[in-house]
Amino acid sequence: MRYIQTNKGIFVRHIFNEFEIIKWDESHKTSVRKLPEDKRVEFGISRLQMVTPPACDRASQTRSEVDAVLIEGVWTQSWLVTDLEGDELAAAQLEGEDTDTKNSKFTGIEILGVMCSATGKDQDKLAAVAIGVLLIRAKGEKFPASVFEFKNGNELVITDENFDVIYPIWFNFRQSFFPVK
Repeated sequence: MRYIQTNKGIFVRHIFNEFEIIKWDESHKTSVRKLPEDKRVEFGISRLQMVTPPACDRASQTRSEVDAVLIEGVWTQSWLVTDLEGDELAAAQLEGEDTDTKNSKFTGIEILGVMCSATGKDQDKLAAVAIGVLLIRAKGEKFPASVFEFKNGNELVITDENFDVIYPIWFNFRQSFFPVK
């Protein structure tokens, strides 16, 4: 739950954490949550009505929370969307590309009908499976069927027979995020 503090009806500040210990005056040092109702009124504490943030194109705009506004007697969260320019615009567009890459890694690539993510954790775990496959095959044995859970929550049964199909497809997809410059 979020609160704001006012002084004589004028917005003073946001209170983002209802458990934060705040010094209200010389004799009151407590969290909003534990502040008695009469003291909330005395110190100008009101619940903040949260609203859905406005749409924002992160590649060309920034969205920030600003001072709460009083709407029909209710202190309401307020947002400001501004257009980016110059270096900020270039940095946001670069960050957007990074976000697209992260989303692509999480969504993944379809292998044998399963969307297989390609995050760092997936790489670590699948590399361990690959080592296991190689060690078991070196002993002349078959790798036992194993259920592999990807970071995106999907599962793929890896067997000795399908490993040679799965691993090269997944590895090439993972490597696509590390282009040679």
